[in-house]
Amino acid sequence: MTGVKSSGSGWIGLLRSVWWNVRACGRYRNVVGRLDLVLLILFQFLLTIDYSFGKTWAGTCSKAGRIGCDGRLGKHVEEVDKPASLSGVEHAVVVPVLVRTNDSLTQFERAVRSVHRILKDDEILIVVDDGSPTQFQKAIQASCSWPKIVLLRHCPNVGPASSRNTAMDWCRSNRSEIQTVCFLDADCVVPDANWSAAHRAQQKEVPGIVCGRTISLNPETWVSLYHDVFGTLNGRMFEDENNLLYGATCNMSIRFDALPDGFRFDPQFRTPAFEDVEFCVRARKTGLTKNITFLSGAVIKLDYSTDALGFIEQFWRYGQGHHRMLEVHPEYDAWFAASSPMLNFSMKKLPSD
Repeated sequence: MTGVKSSGSGWIGLLRSVWWNVRACGRYRNVVGRLDLVLLILFQFLLTIDYSFGKTWAGTCSKAGRIGCDGRLGKHVEEVDKPASLSGVEHAVVVPVLVRTNDSLTQFERAVRSVHRILKDDEILIVVDDGSPTQFQKAIQASCSWPKIVLLRHCPNVGPASSRNTAMDWCRSNRSEIQTVCFLDADCVVPDANWSAAHRAQQKEVPGIVCGRTISLNPETWVSLYHDVFGTLNGRMFEDENNLLYGATCNMSIRFDALPDGFRFDPQFRTPAFEDVEFCVRARKTGLTKNITFLSGAVIKLDYSTDALGFIEQFWRYGQGHHRMLEVHPEYDAWFAASSPMLNFSMKKLPSD
């Protein structure tokens, strides 16, 4: 695989993505209405522009202060609460959270309740409060005031990648028996009581990185329809290898003993964009080429922002993350071109013409 040779090739790749998604809309014409198809194509065109400008903007920003994936961000980690004993605990669900508004607090409380409902005797929930303002800290702690939960707090905010590292470090440093970790986002809901069990079973069969299926919590909106049609957070599959190039940390699990010792997320990805892509690509480059798998039976629902501004902001962040990704892994665009999206309605790739 070769890297992108010029900025122009990046635009070509994006335009190819537009054309691919237009064809995908055609394949879904019996599922999606004609007006919806027109709007989905318009959305794809707008996000391509938005994504590209985000990528260009990131290229103009200063690189000063960047740190490598083996480095540490300056942060203070407070252990607010934890179970009296970790005896027999073999699995953890990790939820990083940054609460800035009442709406984001409501999302977090809903996510915690959905996990609490499905936790087994040998599982715990680890919440990492990533520097939420003080006026929300008591509410976060109140949501976590039940057994089998660990609440860690950052000061200051350092981003979701470093938050997941904090949880992984906690698991490794507390002499626990935790073997597998499921990652979930604070704006997600776990609808299936067997979600974590499905991840654990897949980790026993193919240990490494497992990525589940993500669908919209509010599918009745056009923005959510876009995400559900194109499987925005369902990763990309290599046809010839039958495994993923990457998956999303909103629905991902790892097994410690299948990864290189001390393997971590790259904390230079400070926003929720491409930190999971980089994690998977770096794992692949260390030799984990057959152990990044997709699990359609592990489903979560994500509360996508359904307004136009949120949609634009999401893909602006992705464009910025893409630029940082190419700084670290210049071959990524070639790998991206060699893979296909996991489409959500049929969970199949677009058939060849």
